[in-house]
Order: sequence, then C-alpha cells, then structure tokens
Amino acid sequence: MAESDPRLQRFADFLARSGLKTTRQRERIVRAFFAAGRHLSAEELYHRIQTQDPGIGLVTVYRTLKLLRQAGLATGRQSLVAWALP
Repeated sequence: MAESDPRLQRFADFLARSGLKTTRQRERIVRAFFAAGRHLSAEELYHRIQTQDPGIGLVTVYRTLKLLRQAGLATGRQSLVAWALP
C-alpha cells in the first residue's frame, strides 16, 4: 500500500504499528472507501467491493472499517461510516 494518497500510507503505518499485515483484501476495501469520498454504509462498500473481488466478505469490510476508525481515518455514525481527513 502507499503511493500517491498519504491516507493509504498512514493506514499501512497504523497496521504495522499494530502488528497487523497489509492484505490484498484490506487494500481493496480501503481504496474503495477513500475513492467514495462520501458517507458510505458498510453494506454499500461491501457491494462495491464485490464487483472487484467476490471473495471479500462483509465481516472483512466491517473489520477493516473498524481499523480505519482506530487509525483516525474514518468516523462511524450508527450504521454509516464517514471518511475523514486527518
């Protein structure tokens, strides 16, 4: 992960500090989340991801969104998740 978007690097750094790996699934979810640029429910994000990778499950989306919140890159509102710039 990394390249042009500093949020991607920030998330990768957070994962490394937390002792977690950057996986293909997490990277796809995070890229789709940042690309949306608006409030997005976990289910809506899941459906977007399914077109790219049908093997990614809804639980993986929820877990990745939780990690994004912990990294300070997303905020959760009930069933919605809003992207937030650091």
